[in-house]
Amino acid sequence: MTRKRWLLACAGVVLLVGIGLFAWLSTSDRVPPPRAVVYTDFQACLLTGPQGLADPTAATVWSGMQDASTATRAKVSYLAVAGPDTAGTVTPYVATLVERKCNIVLTTDATAADAIDQAAAQHGDVRFVTVGGLAGSGHVTTIAPDSSAISHLIRGAVEHS
Repeated sequence: MTRKRWLLACAGVVLLVGIGLFAWLSTSDRVPPPRAVVYTDFQACLLTGPQGLADPTAATVWSGMQDASTATRAKVSYLAVAGPDTAGTVTPYVATLVERKCNIVLTTDATAADAIDQAAAQHGDVRFVTVGGLAGSGHVTTIAPDSSAISHLIRGAVEHS
């Protein structure tokens, strides 16, 4: 075999391997679907007591928030207070959620409800919600701990933002 024929044979093999590799990589059943979610600029944030989502009321609220996120693509997050459940401990957590640019801040914790009352007077651009019969001031909405009510509240807020 001459050198020219040998080079042509090698080039043909490389070409066939390249075509086969391209065909194998381009099949849709081998490539997983994209997993990224594009969220809106709207954020709903839950502040829980030290129990976090282990608290049944917080878990119900979180479920409603996740349902609303699925329907509206609003970002949802939660933050559990660490340490003793006192006003001095909770106040920085409320400030953190305000600094995160949460459009709605919800809480299921009585101590956090007091801190939210104080923050609501200073931050009129943030909607504050206490859940579970916790008393709120005129700037704070109080709702029942029903996941569908939470979902409805967040969906309505996203649609009107």
